[in-house]
Amino acid sequence: MKQRDFSFLTKHFDFETFEITPEHRLTKQIFKKWEEWVLTESSKEDNIKYACAFKGMSSDTILFSYESSEPINSDAYLKGYYFYLKQLPSLNLSDVAMFFAFEWYNENLIEGIFKIEENYPSEFAAELLKETYGKVVFTNQFTTLLAACLPVKENSHKDREGYRRGFNMSATDKFKKMESMYLPDGVNLAEVLRKYTINKNNGIENYGFISHPTHKIAYDFITRAKKYL
Repeated sequence: MKQRDFSFLTKHFDFETFEITPEHRLTKQIFKKWEEWVLTESSKEDNIKYACAFKGMSSDTILFSYESSEPINSDAYLKGYYFYLKQLPSLNLSDVAMFFAFEWYNENLIEGIFKIEENYPSEFAAELLKETYGKVVFTNQFTTLLAACLPVKENSHKDREGYRRGFNMSATDKFKKMESMYLPDGVNLAEVLRKYTINKNNGIENYGFISHPTHKIAYDFITRAKKYL
């Protein structure tokens, strides 16, 4: 059966960039109380002045946003958004959550990302990562893979969190340790992470970045998108 093309949803959901001011209509959706926001350490230290919001076009409801100290060019986000929306296989929660976890602004967009690779090297990882087609996307996936490799005395929540933070911060000492770890089916953990972590860290070609689950945003999007089917 031919896969449905969801790219028509670009007519109903889009990005809008704006300067964060108390007068702008979208500001209060990001910061409920302007007075509290301007007093936060984040606004002072990071000098946040601009936002890029992904929202429903008819309702103006923001599903998520990025904030920055510099003006944000939404073109890069739009390119990735259109590219992956065209590939989206369904409006199932797992597919849409994966869709929202992608780095839409990344120049290296990936064709066929919603398919598991033929001859995938690890049966264990393929089963664990089946909802994301063999890709390492979310923090809980990373820590579960890691838990299958670590010895009991080094396998506490604190230990796994240390690896998770180190991985996202490109800590070479953590990478070196993972290079000597093996999944239950004998496949090297580092090899799986190098090849199948889809969001890549800047300057770290062989590893990547894992994100917190995006299922809440996905559920909100699905609920609103179904109105247009």
